[in-house]
Amino acid sequence: MKNKFFIVLTLITVAGLSRLLPHPWNFTPLTGITLMSASFIITRWKSFLLPFLIWLVTDHLVNTFIYNKSLLDFSYFISTTALGVYVSMALIWLIGNWLRSNMKTSSILAASLSSSLIFYLVSNTFVFIGNSFYSQDLNGWLQCLAMGIPFYKNDFGLFFGSFFFNGVMGDLFYTSLLFGSYSIWVNKSLSLNKIRF
Repeated sequence: MKNKFFIVLTLITVAGLSRLLPHPWNFTPLTGITLMSASFIITRWKSFLLPFLIWLVTDHLVNTFIYNKSLLDFSYFISTTALGVYVSMALIWLIGNWLRSNMKTSSILAASLSSSLIFYLVSNTFVFIGNSFYSQDLNGWLQCLAMGIPFYKNDFGLFFGSFFFNGVMGDLFYTSLLFGSYSIWVNKSLSLNKIRF
């Protein structure tokens, strides 16, 4: 059983560190990491703590090495933006817990798609709350959601640059890669039955 934990730890750590490589906006492994941990690690607090720590550490590394912030600058973590991201993570973790008893391809697909939508809605809602740039009503919230879409644009070509291709396809890519890699590593096949620990 311990070697399976090591496999999950290895896969999600490598996936987390891939955030330091050039990539389109929001084409990240964070949803896949959270879904995988929540789905496969039986001890609930470990299944929550592990992806949470990877999110925290890789966020700090990205801020330091990509955005040239000081190694001692932790201001991001006390922002409403960060709070929205971490609330999203907690909700995605709950979806991963649902996957524990629904481990099939269609459920993994549904979990990934719903996680993409949750991340987009929750993270942008936290940008909206109390922000004087937006009227604090339904129209202001819808405007904030619309303003969040350009953050999915980038210089990676035609197939990247929208919520669909960056957020949704990034989540599907990493979720499929992580779940598939784990299954092949443990079972030598793509069967996901009876592989939790």
